[in-house]
Amino acid sequence: MIDRLNSVKVAKDELDLVVTENEKLHAEGGDVDGSGMYLIARLFKHDPDKASAIYFRMAALAEIIANQAAPGWTLSKDKEGGVLTHQALLDAATVFPLSMIDGDVGFELEGFLAKALELAEAKGTC
Repeated sequence: MIDRLNSVKVAKDELDLVVTENEKLHAEGGDVDGSGMYLIARLFKHDPDKASAIYFRMAALAEIIANQAAPGWTLSKDKEGGVLTHQALLDAATVFPLSMIDGDVGFELEGFLAKALELAEAKGTC
């Protein structure tokens, strides 16, 4: 399963679309537990392999964020429960390979954060 999920190319704009559409659901009060799966299935209904790859990548990223395992890459929860997350984490989720972590599909944390650092845009001119 991991090889199949990792063989599907996921673009940055596809994960950004999922985040944007989920934010719309949240604003409308339509984001309940499990709604992300249905959202992804709807957005990528013509490509079930892509839908699966995106779902597992987003779930793996959500696990890192929920466990507060990416300090400095996220801010504290806002009053509505959202966690602002640096774009580099989403970008890393598009390309970093999924693995089996303690019996679940996820990202190997140290390598994932190193990839996010590699993909982060540097600010400044020096």
